[in-house]
Amino acid sequence: MIFLIVASVVQAALPKSLLRQRASESDSNVILVQSDEFEPVFNRSNDRDYFMVTLLTASHAEASCDLCKSVQPLFEEIASTVGRKEPNADIFFLHIDAHENLANLKEYGIRSVPQLWIYPPFQLIYKESSDIDSTDDYDSRQIFPKNLNITSEHYAFTLSNEIPESVLELDLAMFISHICHVNIQIDKGIEMQTLVKSFVAFTIVFRLLKKKGRKVLDLLSDWRLYCGLSIILIYINMSGLNFCIQRGVPFLSRSSTGNIQLMTGGVQYQQGVEIAISIAFQVSFTLFLVVLLLSPEYLEEGNKGLAVTISVVSIFLTYNTFTTAFLAKDHGYPFNVVEMFHQKL
Repeated sequence: MIFLIVASVVQAALPKSLLRQRASESDSNVILVQSDEFEPVFNRSNDRDYFMVTLLTASHAEASCDLCKSVQPLFEEIASTVGRKEPNADIFFLHIDAHENLANLKEYGIRSVPQLWIYPPFQLIYKESSDIDSTDDYDSRQIFPKNLNITSEHYAFTLSNEIPESVLELDLAMFISHICHVNIQIDKGIEMQTLVKSFVAFTIVFRLLKKKGRKVLDLLSDWRLYCGLSIILIYINMSGLNFCIQRGVPFLSRSSTGNIQLMTGGVQYQQGVEIAISIAFQVSFTLFLVVLLLSPEYLEEGNKGLAVTISVVSIFLTYNTFTTAFLAKDHGYPFNVVEMFHQKL
């Protein structure tokens, strides 16, 4: 009789206090869900006012799921970090092993692992039927369904073998942090490989400075070095490669005929090489302008006129070459004087 009472309590609910106790007893702050706890964890037997970050994996020794083996340590590290730094946060990390809960997963049509799902508090996604006539036009919550289970409303994180482990850990931490409104900062120790590389680099630089210290100091005291480096860094940071990384666009593309095109049609779209071309024209324009302004001061009398003439012609040709290229993107561009070449995208 006593056993039946205890069993019914376990099936009825997993109260928040019990979940917190189970999490504190775990080394990684992760609660392993047993098969007899599968239903009460996800149903409406208690008023869930906390987030549940749930990982479904096949962690059995005989399981042939390489992604599961990669994801689980990352999941446990994030859970452990939250447990240490946010001990009072209303977030619980649950681990469901497919080997222990195979029948339950099949019952709800879950055929693949790993899966990472986050279940928010009930009040954020559901409302009582009595609130259906609420005048709040911004209340998009659903009416409580008759049955709640593991497939009920949740946020899903995409897990893939194609994502590098370091990127996956960062993306996963950001996803959990964003959904659960908790700050997650994972402390990484210094890797031995990184330490060795840093030591070797420091040793090489130190030996070079010791051997050629005077020449290096003279070079570092030259203001022209810093001006040149500053200009180079500015143009590198504004280059097409940086643009491609930020916007997720290709550096080059092909036209409908299969030919590589340097300019894409339409002003609403740009590719990386267009940024590089723009910078190249700006640099050329700047150089010709500098020659135009400074040549009368530094050149001899007989060469001044020739330098000024070459600079003016070069500026004119550079300007019209650039504006002609831009005509491919905007056929109605009004500031081109001479169309230097014909182009068809």
